[in-house]
Order: sequence, then C-alpha cells, then structure tokens
Amino acid sequence: SIHLIIRLAEICLSLDKRKEALLYLKRALHINPFHEKARELLSRNFTEDELKDVVFPIKPEPFWHDMKKFFAFPFHYPGITRLFIYSLVGMFFISVPIFGTFLILIFYLPLVSVYSCFVLQSAMCGKMPSAEFPSFSDVWEDILRPFILTLISLITSFLPLILYRLFALYLRVRLSVLIPIGLVTGVIFFPMSLTITAHLERFATPLRFSTIIISIFKTGYYYLLMVGAFICIIVLELLIASFLPAIPLINPLIFWFATLYLLTLLMYVWGNIYEIRFSPALH
Repeated sequence: SIHLIIRLAEICLSLDKRKEALLYLKRALHINPFHEKARELLSRNFTEDELKDVVFPIKPEPFWHDMKKFFAFPFHYPGITRLFIYSLVGMFFISVPIFGTFLILIFYLPLVSVYSCFVLQSAMCGKMPSAEFPSFSDVWEDILRPFILTLISLITSFLPLILYRLFALYLRVRLSVLIPIGLVTGVIFFPMSLTITAHLERFATPLRFSTIIISIFKTGYYYLLMVGAFICIIVLELLIASFLPAIPLINPLIFWFATLYLLTLLMYVWGNIYEIRFSPALH
C-alpha cells in the first residue's frame, strides 16, 4: 500500500539512503499524485535538481469554491457561441413538420451526447470546456462512439423502467413496482456510470455494476452532489418545458439553449468531482 511505501521511504531517509527513498516516493506519487505526506517528504529532503523529473500536479479546485465563475463559464467565448449554434440546430430540427422528432433522435441527440462527453472529459482534465469546440473529424470516434457509450450508460442505469415497458407491451404484465425502482436506481447509477464510461471509453464499462457501486461508495458524500445536481437539472428542465410561452421558433430556441446550459453545468460538476475524487485511483 501507499502507506507502506512511504514508511519504507522514511526508513531509507533515516539511513541516509536518499536514492532508494527518492524511488519509493516517486512510486507513491505515481499511485496518488496528491498524497500530502509524499509531497512533503520530497520537498523537504531533496533539491530542485534531484526533483527535476518529478511532476507535482496542481490539486483540482472544487467548483463550489467560486460559484460565480462556475455559473458564468458556459457564457465565455466561444462557449456562448457553441450553445447558440447547437440551440439553433435543435430549433431547426424540432420545427421540421412530421419528421422533427425523428431528426432530433437520429441527428441531434448524438450531437448533444458528443457535447456532454466533451464537457465531462474536459472537466476531468481540470479544464473549462469553453476553450475549444469538440472535434467532428471522425464520424465513428467523434460522434457515434460517444453517443453509443452514453446510450448504453442510460439503458443500463434505467433498466428496470425499460423492463417494465417491455413487460407491459409484449407480455401484458404490469409490474408497477419497477417504476419507482427504475427511477431510483437510474438517478443513482447514471451519474457514476456515465462518468466512468467517459473516462475509460469502453462499451462494457456500464455493464460492470460492481465497479460502479464500489466507485459510488468510494466517492463518499461527494456523490450526493452528483445525484443532487442531476435531480435539480431534471426538475428545472420540467419547469422550463411547462412555463415556456408557446411561440413558434422562439420556444424551442429558448428550451434548447437552457437545456444545453444546464447540461454544461451538470457535466462540469460530474467531471470536477471525478477529478477531485477519482483521478489518482483510476489512472
């Protein structure tokens, strides 16, 4: 364990075996780049020349330390431009007669999935995602793959609800107990499922329920922030959809702009908490 490695480093330092101690402490930093004891021993006992190949990553800043900056960053250029362009695309698709819903499902939702993963992965790396547009140079890697990964995470998280629907449609069996179970498990599972899936980018990741459950417990009380943010976004979306005035074109434009803004904040929350809690463990 990392505690044993640091203890061995301290013993080496007490015996003046600096080279061995340095190797142990580098190994400890590889396991956890933010381990305070390892960083302290390195800074106190070794010169700058000895530490020239040691990287001390900056500890990530939680989003709640500057809420004004957090709520404002999606509006920074070119973030505001990206939100407006995506909203225009959504408005155009939903306004197409007859085929509007089809266009949203087939073309727009994959675009939104790409954007979600882009924001999430940027936040995982400690970056504000307004610095650049996501790449669309490769249809499979940049569009279809993120969409399928998101879709698998969504399906596996809300599986009880899907099973209820299938039972009701094809077997004429209505297991109503699956509705609250599906809602609860979905709201709890989906934040972690999508976060880990976006990190590992493997199709089997959402099916690793044990990994998801263990990661939820490892996150501790921080996971309440992830779930709470998810619930808040769902409630706000329902309120926006309910109270928007029925004005052609303006209504869908405002709806998609608000949706993408809230989605940006949500993905940043998940990515930021991942960086704080999971980064040393998963890398």
